[in-house]
Amino acid sequence: MNKPSQIIFNFIVFFMLLLLAITLQTSLLHWIIGGRATLQLAILVITYVCLYRSPVEAFIFTLVGSYCLGLMSTMLQSVAVFGCMCIFVIDQIIKKQVYSSGSVHFTWTALSNILIFHMSTWVVTSVFESFPPQLRPLDWIMEILLTALVTKALYRFFIYLDQKTKRLEIGELER
Repeated sequence: MNKPSQIIFNFIVFFMLLLLAITLQTSLLHWIIGGRATLQLAILVITYVCLYRSPVEAFIFTLVGSYCLGLMSTMLQSVAVFGCMCIFVIDQIIKKQVYSSGSVHFTWTALSNILIFHMSTWVVTSVFESFPPQLRPLDWIMEILLTALVTKALYRFFIYLDQKTKRLEIGELER
């Protein structure tokens, strides 16, 4: 059984990891890679937390993390929160219907979350903005392909962090 101190420490570790991922993807990677497409590291962290944590913890993490994503990027905070909440809702549905604890399930879920995030934020900004953004499906596909290269390694790193912080898996929490 997880102690509350272990849960809080694990939450803080993953939140710091999310802030690092947001910083990397919104500034450093754009400077190194240039152009439009970059790794979507923040969505990988959010996906892991949504799949392997309780719904309440995942909701709080997603809400606070998506607000920080909006703060550190050129995207409006409300649009970032909406896109990540779409990811949260879909991941909760996936977790109840076709849950698996393997890296393949995580990879496919994370990569589909990138597409869901882009589509939901594009729809929202197209409806509510006076100058809507252009539709860039090739950039979205390139981001999915780039992120796929690091997904399995980051999944193993997330599991390593869970083991070091003595955090039990969601399957163990439900017993």
